[in-house]
Amino acid sequence: MPELFRSPEVNPIIFAEAVNHFVAMGEKRAVSELMNYDSERVCWVCRLLFFSRKGKPLLDMPKTNGPWKAPYNEIPDFDFPWFPVATVGHSSFVLVKATEFGGIKEPVKTFLARYEATGVFRTKPIPVPTRAEVQADAEQLRKSSNWLDIPWGKVGPSEDDGKAAEAEAWKSIKAQADSTR
Repeated sequence: MPELFRSPEVNPIIFAEAVNHFVAMGEKRAVSELMNYDSERVCWVCRLLFFSRKGKPLLDMPKTNGPWKAPYNEIPDFDFPWFPVATVGHSSFVLVKATEFGGIKEPVKTFLARYEATGVFRTKPIPVPTRAEVQADAEQLRKSSNWLDIPWGKVGPSEDDGKAAEAEAWKSIKAQADSTR
């Protein structure tokens, strides 16, 4: 079982190791093992394990119990095609957890079946970043036009609401970067 499913923490190193664990197993065995987990983390891993048959990285997100709220419901697909995962350089960060929106309501079995039917399973591993790369990639994400284009101001009625939401999101990304070994 990959560390991503054993640890309360998430960071780009254990995220990449988990993706690569399943890539090495091949699609049938990976899907069979993923069916054993009832976790939002399966969703994160699947966002990088499967690609659209149309050559695009985007596949439908598993359904949440509540709607994605601002600013996340207004992020263009092309800015973060693996949402809620943001990939920068060699690092993959979780932008926001579905637990903030009531959790994942769609059973793992259901969305895995949809991903298998509509997607292509990754056959090559992803790079496992070093701690230095993770730190640099986090800073690159914060300065990126994609991050700067997130409509933070739509979080609430005041500008302070948007600033607080951006600060909270950055705190989460920074914690992921700082927890790398």
